[in-house]
Amino acid sequence: MRLERINPGYMRRRLPVIAYEDIGAGNESYCLRVTQRASRAFDWEPPETAVAEAVAALAGSLKSRTCCDFACLLEFDPACRAFKVTLQGRSEDELLALALDKEASWLDRACALELMCAKRGRPNAQMLAALSKVSEAFQLSMEGCVLFVGHKSDDRLMPLTLPLAMEVSRVEQRQIVDSAGLPGSDAWVNGVPLCALDMHSSMGRKMLKVFCRSSSEIRRFARDCRPEVDVASAVSLALFHLDSGHMKQQIVTSASEELRERYETMELARCGINAAQRIQLYAAITADVDRLNEVRESMIWQEA
Repeated sequence: MRLERINPGYMRRRLPVIAYEDIGAGNESYCLRVTQRASRAFDWEPPETAVAEAVAALAGSLKSRTCCDFACLLEFDPACRAFKVTLQGRSEDELLALALDKEASWLDRACALELMCAKRGRPNAQMLAALSKVSEAFQLSMEGCVLFVGHKSDDRLMPLTLPLAMEVSRVEQRQIVDSAGLPGSDAWVNGVPLCALDMHSSMGRKMLKVFCRSSSEIRRFARDCRPEVDVASAVSLALFHLDSGHMKQQIVTSASEELRERYETMELARCGINAAQRIQLYAAITADVDRLNEVRESMIWQEA
């Protein structure tokens, strides 16, 4: 509510991102409604009520992080970047055929969908023709496809991957689970979740430095790493994933788990941590979570 009063323009951009990032295929119709409302002038009356309704609906929905995982992999995964280079020059029909090819990998299909649709600015006649093919092929409304591409949010890749995320989430073997995350990770500080506090605040960064210095498990892990490994940054990223793990009514499938694991492995690799070390780092943090929470509590009280 405070953010809406301070910067309603940011709220308009941010709500759809939250919807696609944390809900996505769990409630695609609501993602579309949020995008529709946010893409217009902010005429909700009163805005505070509209924001409260949106947040309540988002909290009560089924959850899926697959759009977020797809988007991050498309943007940063070296294999995805290399594959998109090979797709340059392909026709729209060829790209659509690949996006629909269930024998192809999920990420190859996502790359094709991105190249077919991810153009900046207002959709033109050529883009609308491409979107018409996508809407028909993926059984989405044309309005939804246009909004997915045309909405100027903080992250435009997530809406583009929604058709594939929906496919990932609709398999018969899916489960609806309540994920717990680390003990204590569901706490909030001044309205900010710990996963964001650690990574995006000066207090959080101080806490991580103290934790890395004082944790015997992290020090032991650091001794086994190569000198060039940025252990502090790796711990920050690992904690972000572990702390954000608590989520009610989350859709889980084997494909969504594979995408999530690949995304987390890719993120840690940017700090010099390989796949095996990622598992070791997660175990080290989990083993010393009591020390982590002691450091957090102490520093939060100091800052209060």
